[in-house]
Amino acid sequence: MLRTMAALFVALAAGAAVACGGDGGGMDAQAYLEALDGRLSQADDESEALFSDPEFVRVASGSGPLSDEDREIARNALESVSATFDSFLADVEDFDPPEELQEEHDELVAAYRELDQQFSDIVLSQVDDAETIDDINQAFDELTTAAGERTSAACLAMQAEAEVNDVDVDLNC
Repeated sequence: MLRTMAALFVALAAGAAVACGGDGGGMDAQAYLEALDGRLSQADDESEALFSDPEFVRVASGSGPLSDEDREIARNALESVSATFDSFLADVEDFDPPEELQEEHDELVAAYRELDQQFSDIVLSQVDDAETIDDINQAFDELTTAAGERTSAACLAMQAEAEVNDVDVDLNC
């Protein structure tokens, strides 16, 4: 579950990252949405690589008490997810959405910035005190409850714009 939630975080974050940028009018809708889709795919690949480490897989699939070493492995993986997300956001900030997507872009960016902050506040802050992997999974559940609706709505709005503009992308909302 931890791996799934962390991958979801990176994917959601990736969707948000494309939403930053200029004041509208730079890229056309197709170029923007395809660039967003491509960067999301890259973020998915990066998150998959982060969670393929055998030690992380062992910790994430465990059911007993976490050792100090397990907490360190989980913290390192989650900090890597956060860094991947930050990189994604930085990359997307260089995008310049077309004027007709500026509002959706701004909301997507705001939603994912909120998600990023809540990831730090809710998940990363609880790793050191977690007694089991379920404690960390519960923190992820709180995160998706707290930020899930806004990020999902922002992503779905961008996916709807892709459909309106007849751009074949799947933002995995």
